[in-house]
Amino acid sequence: MENQSLLSKIAVEEEKYIKSGQRRGQAFFNALHDHAPSFADKICGTEDDPFYVNDKKAAQLRKKIVHMIWAEADSKREVK
Repeated sequence: MENQSLLSKIAVEEEKYIKSGQRRGQAFFNALHDHAPSFADKICGTEDDPFYVNDKKAAQLRKKIVHMIWAEADSKREVK
């Protein structure tokens, strides 16, 4: 549930950025950085960074990043 809440917050923030004129990939990265800055910093400049990609590629990366966030959260839960 915690992951879903984070993803919902990111989605809401992403739409705000899009309405302000940002591209889909740029908006997604900025929203991700607002709510999960350490994770956004981790993917910044990598092939998983959605900032400069087109809308279609941003949608594909969003799915991949969502799975990465879930996997990271699951691994942290296992360590505890």
